[in-house]
Amino acid sequence: MSDTKFSVNNPLGVTVSCSNYRWDNHILEHEIMKDNVDAVKDTIKHPDTIYKSDQNEEREVYFKQSSFSTYNAKTKVIVEYSSGKKNPDTKVGNVVTAFPQKEEKGGIGDVVYKNKTED
Repeated sequence: MSDTKFSVNNPLGVTVSCSNYRWDNHILEHEIMKDNVDAVKDTIKHPDTIYKSDQNEEREVYFKQSSFSTYNAKTKVIVEYSSGKKNPDTKVGNVVTAFPQKEEKGGIGDVVYKNKTED
């Protein structure tokens, strides 16, 4: 049985996964996230903005006002990147945490990606 809750591609073509363990034992500490797995996936697949983390050079911070969320705030997802196990030249991402946040702030540095339809 796989430990993968989900796996999606970000707009830059990188596969980002979230383990069942991470979802159940960390993200669900934010009880509001219980019914928001689709909002997290949507945030990774179609973010409004991706920032470089200013706290960890291996991480990026995603934001999206997702229509799939059960709350009236943006979904913030932190993703950590590493080399792929099968192919070390391939970059892969793993969800570190996700939760709602009203504004795009907190631990963010330079913009890595901005949705062109957002302004």
